[in-house]
Amino acid sequence: VEGIGTVSEQVRQLRAGELSSYNEVRTISNRNGSNNYVLQNDTHIFNSWIGGNGSGNLYLPLVANSEGRTIQFHSDNTISANTFVKLLPNVTDTSATIDGASEYAVNRNYDGVTILCQNSNWYIIQKKDK
Repeated sequence: VEGIGTVSEQVRQLRAGELSSYNEVRTISNRNGSNNYVLQNDTHIFNSWIGGNGSGNLYLPLVANSEGRTIQFHSDNTISANTFVKLLPNVTDTSATIDGASEYAVNRNYDGVTILCQNSNWYIIQKKDK
């Protein structure tokens, strides 16, 4: 089938760096007590804050569906130690951790963190603190 050959060639070009790849960025407006969820196709999430001090929750996808997946999280100047977002494993992933911890706080403006799912856990593979 000709379509399969075309797709195979595009995959080869992406792997070789011959084509540019672009990722859609999803912005989440967090507030105190909010619960948000990483969606199936999310690769980059940009966090902002609305309202008074507090924390919001951002739940990661199931580890069973995420082996090898990386997700990047960023924050703008509205995120701080008093207005922050907690990254949490999916509520049904009772033994999953993020670098061995039960959560990871995005609590600085212009923060950035990339996580990787490996062996039913999430690992921080890159982090930027301002």
